[in-house]
Amino acid sequence: MRLPHLADAVAVIAATGLTEVNAVVSATARQQRIPVNVVDDPQASTFIFPAIVDRSPLVIAISSGGKAPVLARRIREQLEALLPAKLGALARFMGERRKAVKRMLRAGARRPFWERIVGGRVGARVPRGGRSGG
Repeated sequence: MRLPHLADAVAVIAATGLTEVNAVVSATARQQRIPVNVVDDPQASTFIFPAIVDRSPLVIAISSGGKAPVLARRIREQLEALLPAKLGALARFMGERRKAVKRMLRAGARRPFWERIVGGRVGARVPRGGRSGG
């Protein structure tokens, strides 16, 4: 069967609330080799959406493999509350300095250096928008 709604699709999400319709969409997408996600039906899906905590460039994905999406969302909410909203600023700060640190420190000294950065004043100030120096 060809569904006109799937023409030129690169991915499909079936969320009609009707099991029979979702099954036809899933089967058709699979026949056409289009990745498909059927909401609340991981067996009919070829991919799932993890719950995402986005502190770009730091991204954390939580997945239950489709078994317990409510639990994955709850864990995402807890992590979002725990992690500073500007945590990405620390990741960018570190990334901007990574090559220089690599040039200045031998391999065995780099990890302890970064551990001190993350666990120290810089790691506390940068995600809050504070200055890293002084």
